[in-house]
Amino acid sequence: MAIKIKARGSAAEVQEWARQAVAQHQAGNLRQAEKLYRAIILAQPDNFAAMHLLGALLHQHGKPEAAVPLFERAISLKGDDPEMHSNLGAALIGLKRLEDARRALDRALVLAPDLAGAHSNRGVALFELRRLEEAVESYRRALDLDPMNAEALDNLGLSLMEAGDLEGAIEAFRAALAIHPDRASVHVHLGNALTAAKSYPEAIAAFEAALNHNPGHGFARALRLFLKRQICDWSNHDSDLRALVADARAAGRQTDLPSPFLFLPLVDDPQLQLGRAKAYSAQHRTAASPFRPGNPRAGSSDRIRLAYLSADFRRHPTSRLIADLIELHDRSHFEVIGMSYGPDDGSEVRNRIAGLFDRFEDVRGVSDAEAVQRVRELGIEIAVDLAGYTTHARPGILAQRPAPIQVSYLGFTGTTGADWLDYVITDRFVTPESLQATFTEKFAYLPESFQVNSARPTAGRIPRREECGLPAEGFVFCSFNNTYKIAPEAFDVWMRLLCGTHGSVLWLYRQNPAVEGNLRREAAARGVDASRLAFAPLASYPEHLARHRHADLFLDTSPYNAGATASDALWMGVPLLTCPGRSFASRMSGSLLSTLGLTDLIASDMRDYEQRALRLAQEPDALAAIRDKLDANRERLFDTSRFRRHIEAAYLRMSESWRRGERPRGFVVEPVPE
Repeated sequence: MAIKIKARGSAAEVQEWARQAVAQHQAGNLRQAEKLYRAIILAQPDNFAAMHLLGALLHQHGKPEAAVPLFERAISLKGDDPEMHSNLGAALIGLKRLEDARRALDRALVLAPDLAGAHSNRGVALFELRRLEEAVESYRRALDLDPMNAEALDNLGLSLMEAGDLEGAIEAFRAALAIHPDRASVHVHLGNALTAAKSYPEAIAAFEAALNHNPGHGFARALRLFLKRQICDWSNHDSDLRALVADARAAGRQTDLPSPFLFLPLVDDPQLQLGRAKAYSAQHRTAASPFRPGNPRAGSSDRIRLAYLSADFRRHPTSRLIADLIELHDRSHFEVIGMSYGPDDGSEVRNRIAGLFDRFEDVRGVSDAEAVQRVRELGIEIAVDLAGYTTHARPGILAQRPAPIQVSYLGFTGTTGADWLDYVITDRFVTPESLQATFTEKFAYLPESFQVNSARPTAGRIPRREECGLPAEGFVFCSFNNTYKIAPEAFDVWMRLLCGTHGSVLWLYRQNPAVEGNLRREAAARGVDASRLAFAPLASYPEHLARHRHADLFLDTSPYNAGATASDALWMGVPLLTCPGRSFASRMSGSLLSTLGLTDLIASDMRDYEQRALRLAQEPDALAAIRDKLDANRERLFDTSRFRRHIEAAYLRMSESWRRGERPRGFVVEPVPE
């Protein structure tokens, strides 16, 4: 039944409108309730209750920008109402006005120290400000006051996980689920924490629980499939993959979007990856202009301020690859700054790379807005994102366009779909010109491989074959890639290679306890003696390099190739066979091999890959010739000084174009003279 509302009403009519407004609000008829609240305020401009309730309704309906003025106006009428300050703080969080939100919540707690909701909201603001210890303290106080607050427990878990306390996070999520076991989002958070703790089977179970409560949860489905690949559990693989692709095609209609990184080892479809990345990047997009043309320093002789932003300035392949480049950058043209927003693992690698920069900024403990301000204060001209959407990434920083030139490089092997990144540093093999339509970034082509390399440390003592779990004799196929990169189709080929090569073994990386049992079962299911699989345990980096001496041929994975792992094998003189696909991630090893002139190791398809591998295993002279060529050309791939001149030429080209006021466009760097 429609409710008639006049432009003005008597006190009795306004009282009736208020009664009906609350009833409509409680019934979920938000549009009708909003109409009634507005009528009340029109009739009685100082009606505190109507302003409060209308503000709450608008905030509930995802309109914090409309709620904030109402809360502020209500506070001007009754400034000692703690609930109003708390609600204002919550709405300001929705607008990302985090410091204003914290002040509003602090005021609420001055007025009512035991207001559980204000403590909980304060925790949200502090979490977004990256003040994690204070956020944890606020959530714990909220829970002291309201132990059954499942939302506060969930948020406590998120804060503890971000602070690195995985055990505490898992406990908090499980406590939240004990209160509300049907919350799919909390099952997902638990799965993420268990994943970080490398408890993969338990994490898979958490994602399956999320799907039981919400069968359409795309994030849970993607993480479950990725983790099953991590432990090489290929049950229902094809149907899971079809569902993932269907989710990707519906990405524009989803709100629970997983990172585009999860697609790289699963789907060799550049167009699909582009759509997936665009949908994901939209979650981080701001109102900032995607490009600021101008030439504020035209003719200046100042050095270009170049910043590398990464979560991986620690014991990580990114640091191993890029360290020598940071050291060798030409300081007469560049001031080189590192900005770290990932963990400080206290390792020798972390200490070394931090010392190689002219300035090293650790911004892990500050908000995106504060990190943006720091980039601007430093006058960064070129900001290079080394993370993309990998673990601990902070896309919200560059999404606010703090630097006039912003570049994607190395860490994320695909398009980010982000309009705030102008270029991707690449090469013609890994991203042929035909792929430009599937990238939002413009191609900055280097003349040789896109992948920087640093000299490897001296290998450790070469262990005996039996120490590695290898037979005393026989051909050794190896693949030390991350186990999530191993596709069932590639494993089929590998098993046929074992069958076709008498006495051979396949040497793999034991990345987690479940891998060995699962792959031995898969081998047996394909008619191969499971003992012909050997597994390399975790070892120090020099020890890992040394054991490569027992490998005869490295078998690459697809559609996600080896990256730093490929360079390790090539550095140690192990030939690597690859089969490029269509996407960036599937063409990385081919880029390295092309630079080395080892095109005989680049197969045209998986049938050709299998034939080439079998020939090299059965013809020692052919393999020896490949090894000799690798030994002769290897230094070219690890000539960091030469690579440095190429990438610096790319940076100078970007800078010159920007200073002329030109919009980003693709270009090719010419090779430096031999």
